[in-house]
Amino acid sequence: MDISSLEQEIVMKFSILKGNGKNGIIFAKREQLQTVQSDCLTRRSWTNLHNYLKRTGDKSMSERDTYKYELRKGNKVVYVGTTKDLERRESEHKADGKDFTRMVQIGRKTTTEAAGEWESDRISTYKSNHNGQRPEYNLNDSGK
Repeated sequence: MDISSLEQEIVMKFSILKGNGKNGIIFAKREQLQTVQSDCLTRRSWTNLHNYLKRTGDKSMSERDTYKYELRKGNKVVYVGTTKDLERRESEHKADGKDFTRMVQIGRKTTTEAAGEWESDRISTYKSNHNGQRPEYNLNDSGK
């Protein structure tokens, strides 16, 4: 099987799974394609496939534009949030009078939907470790 027919097969599988709400299948399921990749899929062909999917409108790769972050006061988390612009958001928090020593970016940029899920999960985890209390400046459990 040559590289282009392999890429076509992966794109076809991606399209089928994408229709079932499984965006990002190329990266999320990469381990399942490990034997195929090690046999004949090179790093360049993954890059070509990634670029193809971006051009054809795959949102799971082209719209990773949201940062996840925490505000900390010393080692204590006082706020969990997401934003598209870290510097602007830090300035807004300072202008709102929030007392924190640093803003910490968590992981890489991601989709807005994934960042929202992370935010809710992170607040939930915080609550389970702090007797049901949210971080000081989070007003609700969803982060919104």
